Amino acid sequence: MEEKVNQSNLIAKKYSPFNLEQFTNWLRDMKDNNQPKFIEVYVDDMKVVPKTDNIDEFERHEQYVDDETEKIRVLVYNTEKSNRYKQHIFKLKETQSSAQQLSGTEVTQQIEDGISRGLKAMEEKLLCDQVKKELAESKEELKDAKEYSDKLAAYIESLKEKIGNADGRKEIMGMIRDYGPALLGVKVPPTSNAPLSGNPVEEKKPEEQAEFKMKNSEENSFSEDDKNLLEFGKSLRANFNKEEFEMVMTILDELVKDKANVKSVQSFLNINTNQPKTHKQNEKI
Repeated sequence: MEEKVNQSNLIAKKYSPFNLEQFTNWLRDMKDNNQPKFIEVYVDDMKVVPKTDNIDEFERHEQYVDDETEKIRVLVYNTEKSNRYKQHIFKLKETQSSAQQLSGTEVTQQIEDGISRGLKAMEEKLLCDQVKKELAESKEELKDAKEYSDKLAAYIESLKEKIGNADGRKEIMGMIRDYGPALLGVKVPPTSNAPLSGNPVEEKKPEEQAEFKMKNSEENSFSEDDKNLLEFGKSLRANFNKEEFEMVMTILDELVKDKANVKSVQSFLNINTNQPKTHKQNEKI
């Protein structure tokens, strides 16, 4: 039975003429320096050279080496009486010892472990590819969102310019007059003088009429439609907060730019402008 060897005292090399010559040269150098070494030589597990300090005896192992030989072991002692040695192994072929032979179960387990590692690597690759795909999609969505944000900002700037421009104000006021009541759900005939709230017109008292006449000439020059528009504008301010008001104005600006969207908005809000008015509605108006 092969002895258990302290791995720290083991030197393993390939069996080759160069390594063998290097080893024998080392033995000679140690002897020339008055530190002779004693050696024992084994071919596999068979001792072929007993303990000796004659370096030339080392070559005797060669007559026992054949195609079946796995290794040459040389035990090197510092003295003839010493039991402690360092082991030099020269390998002719790589083999597994009987203690290292794998059973059928161990082989199966190794195969299963290899398959598991392969599946795990494949799963990690698929996951990595999915993450890359989702990242690309997120970047594209972020790009679209930025483009939409830039477009919306441009719309707001355009609306601000139109509000500050006389022609723009006229265009927006026209849209408010034509489509504003329908968007807000207020049913007011275009020619009606009634307030947008739908309440009956109260008769103006003489004092109020006198006070109205004292206003500047520009206000007195407003038509009934302009007055209705002003009332409608007040209604917008009263019924919406600042953010909602800006959104309504943005919608109106889009309708000004492309009137083809009016029908889409009308259909979305389920507004029927052709519905006949009831007798009760005509009386109220």
